[in-house]
Amino acid sequence: MTSFPEHIRPEVLANGVLLVDKPQHWEVPEVVAAVQRATGADKVASVAPLDACASGLMLLCFGSATRLAPRVERAPKRYTGTIVLGGASLSGDVRGGSYRAAQLPVEHLTDEDLEEAAQGLVTAAAGTLARVDVATGRPGAGGPPLRVLPLSWRLRQLPSSTEYYEESVELSVRTADMELLDFRVWREPAPGPAHDDVATSEDAYHSEQQQQQHELPGQQQSDLLLSPLCTQQPPSSCPVVLRFSALVVGRGHVRSLITMYGRRLRTAACLDELRRTDIGSFNVEEAWPLEALVPVLQRHRR
Repeated sequence: MTSFPEHIRPEVLANGVLLVDKPQHWEVPEVVAAVQRATGADKVASVAPLDACASGLMLLCFGSATRLAPRVERAPKRYTGTIVLGGASLSGDVRGGSYRAAQLPVEHLTDEDLEEAAQGLVTAAAGTLARVDVATGRPGAGGPPLRVLPLSWRLRQLPSSTEYYEESVELSVRTADMELLDFRVWREPAPGPAHDDVATSEDAYHSEQQQQQHELPGQQQSDLLLSPLCTQQPPSSCPVVLRFSALVVGRGHVRSLITMYGRRLRTAACLDELRRTDIGSFNVEEAWPLEALVPVLQRHRR
């Protein structure tokens, strides 16, 4: 469904697929309900759901097109987003109430370490290069898939709010299979305010030390310089922020994947931003932004 009002016809609404660019903070049922009200369709379903805190490509199927769900489930999906290293939370997300920043050291990590850990996950998931069919982008024959243990806490959105809370789910030892076809990470400069805060705190620290030295006599300055208090370091630096791109097949346990990545780095990692850009051959650039789609559907509804 790409053209309106031509595609708002009973025969299309009985067997059509609509690409939607879901904004952040929208639950999947809210998106489905908004489109169903705007079109007046009898049956609308999302065959590739997304978290409320995630944005990006959704496939809404009308009528008998909902039978495509198994095929969409097996299609490769591309996710992009942001990782924060060093912090930890029960849900693997920085929005969780249990999130604590700077719990483990990250300053020692080099770009080579980041790339090696990411490639190690791809190798563990793919087994051999023969797993990926170049012509179709689908996995071929090869080693076993990556076994992912879903987290025991999940992130939920408060009704009619942009706030989130963590909810405990039934603890399970059953793992989920994930085909990780591609996983790349690269550094992203920390936000400006964080740099400003650190610079300000470091300047204040050094200024305070110099002021104390000027106010003290010479012998006391020497004693102060030799004291353990003067061996203290200025406030810690900003957390390491990474951008990532992952191509997975199967259910997108992206937070579990990010948690595993942090463990490979011998630190902790939490998901910050998440966006889905591709499902099989469908791209988010071909999708309708939800804010623009609903008014168009309402205007041309028959």
